[in-house]
Amino acid sequence: MIHVFYRTTLLLISFFFIHRLLTFSDLVSSSATDEMLVSLQLFLTGSMSDLWSAVLGALALLFAEYVLARIISRSAGQYVRNSCLTAILLILSLHSNYVAFFQAPLNPLHLSYLTDPAFLRGNLASAWEAKVFLNLIAGLLCWQLIHLWTSKKPAARTGSLLRAGLLMALALSLHGLHNRYKVQWFVPEPLRYNLFEGLIIDLSSQRQVPALSAAEELKLREIWPPSEEAGRVSSSLSFHLRNHEPLSPESADGGPLAKLPEQVRLAREAGMKPLIITYLMESFRYYDAGVYGGSAPSLTPQFDQLAQSGLLFHQAWSVSNVTRGGQEAVWCGYLSAAGRSAMRERHDLPLRCIPDYPESGHNFWIHGGEGRFDNQEWFWKKHGVRSLISRADLPETLPASGWGIGDLSLAEAAVKAIRQMHQSTAESILNGMILTVSNHIPWELPADAPEHVRNFPFAGKHPGERTVHYADAALGHFVAGLKDAGLWEQTVLIIIGDHGIRVPAFQQYPTEINGDELNSRIGFLISGGMSETQLRQQPVAAQHWRQPCSQADLATFLAELLGIRHFLSMGQSLFLPRRLTPVMSDLGSRIFFPESSVSISSSGTADLLRASREHPEALFYRSFLEFLNRWNLQNHS
Repeated sequence: MIHVFYRTTLLLISFFFIHRLLTFSDLVSSSATDEMLVSLQLFLTGSMSDLWSAVLGALALLFAEYVLARIISRSAGQYVRNSCLTAILLILSLHSNYVAFFQAPLNPLHLSYLTDPAFLRGNLASAWEAKVFLNLIAGLLCWQLIHLWTSKKPAARTGSLLRAGLLMALALSLHGLHNRYKVQWFVPEPLRYNLFEGLIIDLSSQRQVPALSAAEELKLREIWPPSEEAGRVSSSLSFHLRNHEPLSPESADGGPLAKLPEQVRLAREAGMKPLIITYLMESFRYYDAGVYGGSAPSLTPQFDQLAQSGLLFHQAWSVSNVTRGGQEAVWCGYLSAAGRSAMRERHDLPLRCIPDYPESGHNFWIHGGEGRFDNQEWFWKKHGVRSLISRADLPETLPASGWGIGDLSLAEAAVKAIRQMHQSTAESILNGMILTVSNHIPWELPADAPEHVRNFPFAGKHPGERTVHYADAALGHFVAGLKDAGLWEQTVLIIIGDHGIRVPAFQQYPTEINGDELNSRIGFLISGGMSETQLRQQPVAAQHWRQPCSQADLATFLAELLGIRHFLSMGQSLFLPRRLTPVMSDLGSRIFFPESSVSISSSGTADLLRASREHPEALFYRSFLEFLNRWNLQNHS
């Protein structure tokens, strides 16, 4: 058994080493360092955890094999050990693609997706990526070589004991060094641990949010005064949910579109049935749109053209790095994230979304992907959306990629559905969301991608260039469809990204861009015939809004357009000259505050306390987490 322990440990070490080599460049990109010495320190720190995890894993497998050999047979124990080793190698191979997309190790919250058929089906295509095969083949090759090298048992038992003892001693000593140097070398959390050790640590740690002291509470209310309480909302909730009244046309805070709500109201009264459409684009970042700068040729000529006559936002930020968070923010005004989603995890929060209000008219939600994924269809149906169209409702013959119907085919289907709803509904207004899917790993172009998209002179840095350009072409196709249907002049079209991604910007920029910024800064444009009518009366400078804004602010803007009074949201009115609450983006392991370019750790009480003393934004975040914990306890006690 000692010899088996030695062989199993070597196998696990080789598996972990290959996996770290293949994922290190993706993980190190978030630390923004090019220094060889620093990169070596980061790699060595993680390798120490790999060795420690390999020894513990080998001991666990050896114990399982010994028990099974005693209970059943020796061959049964060997079979289980080899099956576990195969499963570990397969998990590590598939995980390399996960890291390439998220630029982070496995999020424990994503474990629940492993039982979700829609998630597994959507990721099936990415399992055939070259990096997955490289990891798998290299691991199998090491397995064969180690097996040949250790196939002949040593003549003396002393040799096996000596080797096993050296491995144990090395693992114990490196574990101590790892605990020291991961802090001393300021190693980012994603690079500190072996995948399995990090996952166990995340699952076992409970984040305790410290209660605010009286002095902190006073400081918080000085910086961000609580809103006027609505009668049905508790005082603890009212600090975070603000009561937003529609802005009057004469209000100086109405911005360049101050008269648009009045224009929409008059159109409703005249029976024109205006269209309010939120076009939520998958992974659409600020740094991928040519109109914001960067080098030519632009990947987004359709978005750029619409920006010439629309209102372009230069400082727009997502509330999180997940699609459901973007949906909840723009329609509910909620600061959603991976671990506090009303759609998936937090059904207890008493939130009302735009479709809940009768003033919103006929509401629709159109998505090219699986509607059951993340409880999307259930959630929006619960909140009053009447027309829900997803992949299951569209023809099976439509071109698709891993995550759903191609954006171009989705645009055609959406125009057709909107035209039918516009003709059949008795409501005075239509309000809807269109959610795209094509700009997502595995970055495949669907079969409906036009030739000019396929022949575009891409720089070749990342396959996402192609899907960004394709998604932009689909946007242009959607706009053309609205114009052909005679609906453009009565439309307010809001184009906004759901979140960013951490891969480097496709456009060339003179300075390096922070990974958190890449993950949260999004493209945002208000277009449509009704908006253009207002903006034509404004100077060119008014077509660019440069104040920081959050996705959650868009919900209040929609409420103003629809005439919804007493709309409660965690955002603020889109065109206020100063912020009442900070813009923040929850990126999983870190919270990013773009106005001050500060990132704080979302795990660890000490980090949160220190950050809240140094940065007022972190104090707001801490009070927000405390509120969520209290609300959860009240509803589950």
